[in-house]
Amino acid sequence: MRTYIVTEGKLESALLERLVQCHPVLRERVIQMHPMENRTSAHMAARTLLILRHEPVAMINSPETLSPRLLAEQRAFLEWRLGEAGAPEDWLVVLVPPNVAVLLFRDDAIMSAVLPGRLSIEERIRGRYEPRAVLTELFAGAGEGPFPEALIQRIARADLSPLWRLEVLQTLETFLLRVSRVQEAGSPATQ
Repeated sequence: MRTYIVTEGKLESALLERLVQCHPVLRERVIQMHPMENRTSAHMAARTLLILRHEPVAMINSPETLSPRLLAEQRAFLEWRLGEAGAPEDWLVVLVPPNVAVLLFRDDAIMSAVLPGRLSIEERIRGRYEPRAVLTELFAGAGEGPFPEALIQRIARADLSPLWRLEVLQTLETFLLRVSRVQEAGSPATQ
């Protein structure tokens, strides 16, 4: 049995996959990334995995808002939809406002490892509210290749383990530790 992490894009999937690889326990578990193109396809995929495969699903959502009211509405809708598809102990909705990419702005060492240059104070502040816009600008200015592919390559080499301390990821960690099983010898932990 696998545990799935459903995300809304390639960058989000790469970031979550690397987080799992950097975790001392979860890297040995059977956890598969399931990147989708957008929010709608992500929640449909999460429902489908619950209904057809009956396997645990964590849906990571980029709500594109910081409004407490809108966040509550989005959470309620997603939980209602997943609740129709599976038992509450088999799924988790994690909202990372405003976007999953904001996680990269939460740790100085990680920023140094994955960004193509030093951030100005203005970019650090904007990165907390418009992370994708800031990242797009940084990579375009550095001429390091297309965004998000250049960032995904950097993420694949970075130690993201300090991010597990963030409150927004602690619920995910608890869920994954509870529902995932130990990886069998010789097979990959994530795909």
